[in-house]
Amino acid sequence: MRTLPSRVLETLASTGRVAVAGTFLICGCLLAANVVTATTSGPNAQISGPANLSRDTGEPSRLFELYRERRFAEVREGFRRINDFGQWRQSVKRESQSWPSDWKAAFLLEATDAALRQFLRPAPLQDWSEGVIRLGDRTAPPMYFIGIFDDARTVLARSRSESFKTSWHNAALSMLEGAVESPPQFDGELRAVGRMLEAYAKAIDGTVDAGRVRMARACAREAVVIAAQTYSLPTIRGSHSPSSAGYFSQLVGSVERAQDETMNQLRQAISSPSVAPEASLHLAVVQLGRGKPGDSSSALELLRSIQKSTADIEIKYLAHFFEGRALEAQGAMAEAKSAYSAALDVIPGTPSAQLALASILFVQGNADDADRLIQASLDSPRRSADPYSTYPYYDYRHFGARLDAMRGELK
Repeated sequence: MRTLPSRVLETLASTGRVAVAGTFLICGCLLAANVVTATTSGPNAQISGPANLSRDTGEPSRLFELYRERRFAEVREGFRRINDFGQWRQSVKRESQSWPSDWKAAFLLEATDAALRQFLRPAPLQDWSEGVIRLGDRTAPPMYFIGIFDDARTVLARSRSESFKTSWHNAALSMLEGAVESPPQFDGELRAVGRMLEAYAKAIDGTVDAGRVRMARACAREAVVIAAQTYSLPTIRGSHSPSSAGYFSQLVGSVERAQDETMNQLRQAISSPSVAPEASLHLAVVQLGRGKPGDSSSALELLRSIQKSTADIEIKYLAHFFEGRALEAQGAMAEAKSAYSAALDVIPGTPSAQLALASILFVQGNADDADRLIQASLDSPRRSADPYSTYPYYDYRHFGARLDAMRGELK
C-alpha cells in the first residue's frame, strides 16, 4: 500500500506539478503546526511563555513600565492583547509625555512590529523576536502600524545617542523587510509596505551601512514584483476582456522595471562586504526568475561563487539549493540531485532540499527512497527554521539579534 508521502507526490505528478512538490509540502508542514522553535541570539531569545499577566497589560503606561523593567516577553504578550491599535496609539499620546525618549522610541518600534504582524494575519510570519514561528488567527485590521512607526521616528529624532539611533534603524529595516511577502488577498497592502520601506530606506541613507540600505531598497522593489506575480498578473491573465489585455501588458512592463531596479540595488549592495554574499544570492535568484537570455548561466556562476566564498551556512545552503532549482528547471536532474545533496551536507536534514530531492527520486521511479526522505523530513525535530522559508524576508532572520542590540543600547 502506497504511503501518504507517495500519494502526495503522485497527485502532484498527475497535475504536472512534481517540480514544486518540495515547496508544496514545506508549506503544508509549516501550516500544520502552531509553533516551530527557532534559534536566535540574546538573553530573550528562548521564551517559554509570559508569567502571570494581569488584565491591564495592554494599557500603554503599564506596558511601558514592564518595558523599562526589561520584561520584554510580557510586553510582547501585552501587545497581542491589543484589539485596536488606532485607539491604543491615541492613549500613548496622552500618557507618554514624560517617558524617556530613547526608551519610548524603542518601545514604539516594538509596538509597530506587533501591529504590523497583526495587520498581516492570517499569513504565517516568522517571529524571530521570540524565537518562534506563529500562525496568525485574525483578519487584517487597518494599517495603524504606519502611524505608530511615524511616531517612533519622531521620538527617535530627539535621541542624543548615535549608536542607539543606528541600532534602532537596523532593527527597523529588518522589521519592515519581514513584511515584504503576504498572501494574495493583501496585494494592495503589500505594495503599501513596500513603498513604506522604500521611503524609509531612502530617508536613512548615509545613517547606517550603505549595503543594508541598498538591500532594503531591493527588498522594497521586489515586493512590487511579488505582489504582481502572486495576485495581479494571474487575475488579469484569467480575464478575456479586451481592456484587460492592454493593462496586462502594462503590468508586465512594470514588473520588468521593478526587477531591473531590484537588480540594480543588489549590484550596488554587493560592493558592501557586510551584505555581499546575501546580495549576490538575491541577485542570482532574481535573474533566475526574470528568465532573459543569459540570466540562467550568469545566475549559476554567481551561486557557485557564493558557495566557495561565504562562511554564512544559511547563505551557503541556499546557494546550493537554488542551484538545484535552476538545474532541475533545465532538466539536468543528475546535477540537480548533486546540488540538493550538497545543500544537505551544509545543513543536514533541512526540509526544502530533502523534499526537492525526494521529488526527483519519485519522478525517476525510486518511490521508496522518496518516501523515506519525506517521512524523515516530517519526523525531524528541527529547532531552527528552514533557510528557504525565511529567504523572501531578506534580513528578517536577524531581527531578534537586531532587537537585542537596540535594547542593549538603552540606559
